[in-house]
Amino acid sequence: ATPPRVSALFSTDRRWIRARYPNSDPEIHQWGYATPNRYGHCIATNPSIIEWKRPAKGKVPTFTYYDFANDPPPGIPVKNDSIMDGYNLYASGHGGVCSDLWGAMADSYWCSNASAGGWAEVDQECAVTGQLQIPSGFSYNTSHSVGERINQYKNAKGAFIYAWHSQSWSMHMFEVATHSSKSGEIEFTEDSGKQGGRNWCRCDQCTYAGHWCGQHQDPPNKSDERLIGGDWLIENVKEELDAVGEFYFDSQTKSLYVIPNTTTELSEFRFAMLSTLVNINGTSDIEIINVGFRDVAPTFMDDWSAPSGGDWALHRGGALMIENSTDILVQGSTFRRLDGNAIFLSRRTRRVKIYRNTFEWLGENAVATWGDTNHFDATAGDFPLDTEVVGNVMREIGIYQKQSSGVGQAKAAKTLIRGNIMFNMPRAAINLNDGLGGGDSIEHNLIFNTCRESGDHGPINTWDRQPFLTTLKFGSEPSFSPLMRTIAYNYIFANYGAAQGVDNDDVPLGFTYITTYGTIVKVSKLFYGRLKMKKVRLSLFACFFCIAGFKMDYGGHDSIFEFNLVISYPDHFSQNCVGFGSFFPGRGHTSRYNKCIVPHNDREGISLQHCRNSNAVLHDNEYYSPNGTLLVHCWDDDEGPVPFEEAQESFGIEKGSSIHNTPDQSDILLWSAELLLSEGILYKYE
Repeated sequence: ATPPRVSALFSTDRRWIRARYPNSDPEIHQWGYATPNRYGHCIATNPSIIEWKRPAKGKVPTFTYYDFANDPPPGIPVKNDSIMDGYNLYASGHGGVCSDLWGAMADSYWCSNASAGGWAEVDQECAVTGQLQIPSGFSYNTSHSVGERINQYKNAKGAFIYAWHSQSWSMHMFEVATHSSKSGEIEFTEDSGKQGGRNWCRCDQCTYAGHWCGQHQDPPNKSDERLIGGDWLIENVKEELDAVGEFYFDSQTKSLYVIPNTTTELSEFRFAMLSTLVNINGTSDIEIINVGFRDVAPTFMDDWSAPSGGDWALHRGGALMIENSTDILVQGSTFRRLDGNAIFLSRRTRRVKIYRNTFEWLGENAVATWGDTNHFDATAGDFPLDTEVVGNVMREIGIYQKQSSGVGQAKAAKTLIRGNIMFNMPRAAINLNDGLGGGDSIEHNLIFNTCRESGDHGPINTWDRQPFLTTLKFGSEPSFSPLMRTIAYNYIFANYGAAQGVDNDDVPLGFTYITTYGTIVKVSKLFYGRLKMKKVRLSLFACFFCIAGFKMDYGGHDSIFEFNLVISYPDHFSQNCVGFGSFFPGRGHTSRYNKCIVPHNDREGISLQHCRNSNAVLHDNEYYSPNGTLLVHCWDDDEGPVPFEEAQESFGIEKGSSIHNTPDQSDILLWSAELLLSEGILYKYE
């Protein structure tokens, strides 16, 4: 049999490490944006890299574009509920440079001529010019210690470069095709770098990043157009075989080199040959109970593409692959040391139940979904529906692809995510990549230690840039309006690099309708996004160094945030209870009956795009700060941050709400206990 493109070696209690520099164990060593002392395990772009090279220009993709607000196709309903025009249309691109990298079947929002949202102008420019900004190689500093080290390699061909996206959104992997020590240049294979859905920034596009860019020098060079690359490392190099637990497989001579801790380890090697162990396709009524899955090959150099309008790319595959199948039960099983996805639900699945399993030390996602649509039209129902992910333990996820989650959902609806324990993850524990259909329920989960290696994200993250037509809300009548999504009775610690407890990012439709309630959220810092139709209710948000308990902007609408306890600690910049964008009349978010504790007096605790004539609904909330004062920040109004009482009187917001001194710890513990012991945060699997 032909070995897989990326070699993987296992023994009973070990995932062996492809020889790498710097030395590190991917199971335990973190090296992301939010990681202290990360440079013990990775290499800083500056000064090791002179330039990440852009590929040559190629053919412009073919664009698909529908404007549902002003010119919907015949028989298709109008969609004009988002205040951002870009979220009332459907856009994608296929062919050309898009397919050159992401494959012939790729039909990506990020290859379109109308992508919108945070830094989407970067991707739109790449699409309309046919100039991608995923590196095709790099030139390195031959006088730097790293460059000198690389020049000692006899043959770097076949090595893998891992590099963070410019804004720490994803990990990109590149295979070395050629290496010239004389010129200090490395070129990648043509299919490298596709593991993220979005392009990298140039120095002249994202001027807040890349401190080494010309724009930040004195005098500044405003014309610097180099790509901004993140930290990186190199592996699968024979010369780097220098630490216990490392191995190198020579694919040419079929020779395996290892550095064991003891000679007894030499008797139990398992070389991974498969990336899928069980494939269920086109069938029904299957039970997988008390089965162990482990030791599958990496998939990061296989086919990847962006499934929908979220930032993520996915590989359609897993150790357990379930496609076009119904009534499948996966229960009491263990998914350990799998180098790709554990369970993947593809295309039309119904009533897949994933109960009381353990997922640990995975290369990518624990559970991922990816349905099919005819562009915006999902009325054929070719997507996962009525999936249940209940009572599982998910930890140490995203060993290789940092843009991974416990549950990564794309093009699926009515998913129940209940009673899971999710922790130690590089990015969100739960990521909903789009708003197709709605009806999801996220409840009774314990989530902590997420976003450990990335930023601009939350423990629960949602996107919804592309509208999808379904019949889920009104029966036989197609509609862009999704069913309400609910986030309830969760205990969420937003620590490490988490920006907020629930990050509704670039969400105009499917998640504008979100209800968040009964959740305890502990928060630390805030970035902005869009989501609609969501209810977040009765949860505890414990935010450490994060920005907000709940935020939504960029065209989101109709969300409800109620009966939650938000605890923000310690004192950090811009810690908010809620952050909202702007809305059409009658489509604003609602925040009511929440308790929020912030550690500061002199900064905003509420952040709104507009305070005067705001279409947001805020009332009957309780706010707490050290001296009983709070500021309201109005982004786009002329007035600066204003005191809470003045905002109530001048803008007519927060009627029935009050501001108090920080309560005693005993009171906070009592509130937390009351919420946790109320209707079900302490969920018991039955």
